[in-house]
Amino acid sequence: MNIYDLVDSWPAVLAIAGLIMYQLIKTHHGDLKILEKVRPVNPEVHKELIEKFSRRKYNISIICSILFVYAVFVYQKNRPKPLKIENIHLSSSHPDAKGYAVDLDELTIQWDSSGEPEDVDIYMENMDSERRTREFKANSSEGSLKLFVEDYEPLLERRRFKESNRVRIVVRSKNKPFKSKEFDLYVGMEIVAAMANNGTMITAEIDGAIYSYYKFLVVISVNKKNGENYVERLGPITGREFYPNINLQDYNRKGAILMLYLYPDQEDDIKFIRKSIRPSEN
Repeated sequence: MNIYDLVDSWPAVLAIAGLIMYQLIKTHHGDLKILEKVRPVNPEVHKELIEKFSRRKYNISIICSILFVYAVFVYQKNRPKPLKIENIHLSSSHPDAKGYAVDLDELTIQWDSSGEPEDVDIYMENMDSERRTREFKANSSEGSLKLFVEDYEPLLERRRFKESNRVRIVVRSKNKPFKSKEFDLYVGMEIVAAMANNGTMITAEIDGAIYSYYKFLVVISVNKKNGENYVERLGPITGREFYPNINLQDYNRKGAILMLYLYPDQEDDIKFIRKSIRPSEN
């Protein structure tokens, strides 16, 4: 038995001690009743015996009370505190999101916990459709969990750029669920430079479909395989544009950079747009 087991057993030990004390009080109380009924041979001796038993009864009562209070104190101090989860937060891991949750990104769930750590189940819920992701296992002490796009994609219903799906996070312990506030999970858009043998296609797309209403400019900066640099300014583009004179297949793709330029009234959109260069599917 270690010191922690000994401390944990104190309330039980004290409770047993209190029970013994209680039995002693009952015994002495019975003795006192007998003494009170006995006809005194010597009144002084009889009175002294009664006072002696009365004092003993009082002292034992005081000791029993002290033991009881101390037992309650030890129990309250050492009993495990129930788990509490609070400050549940949802945000994108992408630095451009600036703390927003965008549905093109890996999402981070964070929380604060207190009390006895335990394993919990975590899921995201669409507050309009009530659809849920699968449950993810974590320990309450970890404080964070990552969700990939494929984990929460089935919950997404609104699909216009910068609209949002209302979601919340639920962290469920063995005794109760802890629910977050409502979060806006924003619809993001991709600007894609698709490489092909006969040119380059620049597209604004959501879920792989052209977002034909969006107007933007791009700059492509790439390094040729021979080490030379090539920079091309393209646009304005509305939805999609093909550039036959730009063949990215001739360049070192690892050194390619796609830079997006937006109009002044679109500057806030950068939080919800992601850029990529990839081979054409054609």
